Amino acid sequence: MAGEVTVVEDLPPPGDLPVIPSPDRPETLTPPTQENGKTDLEAVPVSSPTDAQAPATSPLDPASTSEGGDSNPVEPQIHDMLVPYISTGTEFSRNILCQIQTEGYAVIPNLLTPEECDEQLSLLWSFVETVSPGVRRDDPASWYPSPPERQEDPWPQTWRPTSGNRHPHHHRPYCVAGRRCESSLGEHFDQKHETRGLACLQSVTALTDQEEGDGCFLCWPKSHLQHQRLTRDSWRGHMDWVPLTDAEIATLREAELSPLRLPVSRGSVILWRSDLAHSGARPLKPSDGFRAVSYVSMSPACLTPVSVLPQKLEAYRRTRTGDHAAWRENWHPDEVPRTERSRKSGVPVRPPSMSPPFFANGPPAVSWRQAELYGLVKYCETETERRGEKERAEAAGVVFKE
Repeated sequence: MAGEVTVVEDLPPPGDLPVIPSPDRPETLTPPTQENGKTDLEAVPVSSPTDAQAPATSPLDPASTSEGGDSNPVEPQIHDMLVPYISTGTEFSRNILCQIQTEGYAVIPNLLTPEECDEQLSLLWSFVETVSPGVRRDDPASWYPSPPERQEDPWPQTWRPTSGNRHPHHHRPYCVAGRRCESSLGEHFDQKHETRGLACLQSVTALTDQEEGDGCFLCWPKSHLQHQRLTRDSWRGHMDWVPLTDAEIATLREAELSPLRLPVSRGSVILWRSDLAHSGARPLKPSDGFRAVSYVSMSPACLTPVSVLPQKLEAYRRTRTGDHAAWRENWHPDEVPRTERSRKSGVPVRPPSMSPPFFANGPPAVSWRQAELYGLVKYCETETERRGEKERAEAAGVVFKE
């Protein structure tokens, strides 16, 4: 699946864990189907830059980015800047927008078929077994170091990706292997104080079934209404990753909000807004499985500054990944913690050179649609324009599928 962020995480902690009751699961949205049984994808929000008329001017400054993959464009200053791009042409899409604006999230069940999930899961394991040869899909013992506190992580290169962020614009694939979990990952916002309202939609698609008590997505419904208040007076609030303190969590509870675990079946998609407090929730019971999901974030192509497009090409060439904001390039570093000692000291260790790259012969071949989504080519109106754009991209190093 083009442009996804694929994550293997929430391996169960050793020993027994206390069982914490989960809130009742909310109603989910049933996607409409056409006669051929396929989902009406045109109703899904922000599926293309033509879903709605764009504002007369972009809220991003095209000239305000830096070079080298560490771009920092002027962030959107328009309140609810994404709303004009979300389709409201069907009851399905209107219901999604309503839930996103009121609760902060929406669940769409069974958007992918079991066969599509199996295909993506096989691709995930192909990546893992290539870049971390010590890990084998059919041998759960190989998923952990033994003893865990003394040996190095068997997934050394699975922490960092195969690529960067992308188009309508949206993100490229990377894989994260979560360690044994003894707590949640920590509630946080993915949006700074200066970016007000609905500015970015993120999604997570389950590739495996999640049962009650398994690791899953967790959010605080309606917490986006507290975002501006909680991010106003701290230095953390002016970054695009805002971890919440115990006092800030207490503020959410004082507002009569509470966390909600959302285990879903494979093929189901959770959409949420970036100013919603959320995290990965730990498993509440021992399990032989793990949670495999695909994270995707998209934004209208017209919101990406022109000066960022060369950085997207460089991200493709160098197979780099960034964060959830598709309108910029902000790459993960090369160095990652590997050993328990380095994790405790905070000193990063470069992954061993013997771990082979997944794309050993250069960047991956992409379809034309992938190239559009990744920001490698423009959206073209005519076949002549498309041929010229393809020639330009190929000359710059983009490899297209035959």
